[in-house]
Amino acid sequence: MGENVPIGVMDIENLFLLHSTILGIYMAFVYDSIRIFRRLVPHNVLFISLEDIAYWIYLAAEVFLLMYRESNGLLRWFAVLGAAAGIFLYKKLVGQYYVHYISLLLQKIRHRIRRIFKIRLKSDNKLLKIRLRKR
Repeated sequence: MGENVPIGVMDIENLFLLHSTILGIYMAFVYDSIRIFRRLVPHNVLFISLEDIAYWIYLAAEVFLLMYRESNGLLRWFAVLGAAAGIFLYKKLVGQYYVHYISLLLQKIRHRIRRIFKIRLKSDNKLLKIRLRKR
């Protein structure tokens, strides 16, 4: 039970592949979250470009840290393939549903909040008009 089993090279490589696949899933998730934000808040080309630049700088740092921690800074092609596989899996299994349904849900919530505030403002305006008439 308490035996120390040495970790083999293949175990380290497989773990690195798993981490790069998870990073690929994370990369796709973050970008889809940005896409949801863009659906909720209209953007012009300048802000879209700035968001994309910030996204790529952030993810370049994440990839660098993964490579630095797990492969001494060396670019390993199977890690690139693992990240690509993670992106592909995310897009096929989750991504299309995530963007569509979360956007829809948040738009409905926003619509209901706006309706509540409009109803509240209308009732406040009516009360204000009634008070002004009494004076």
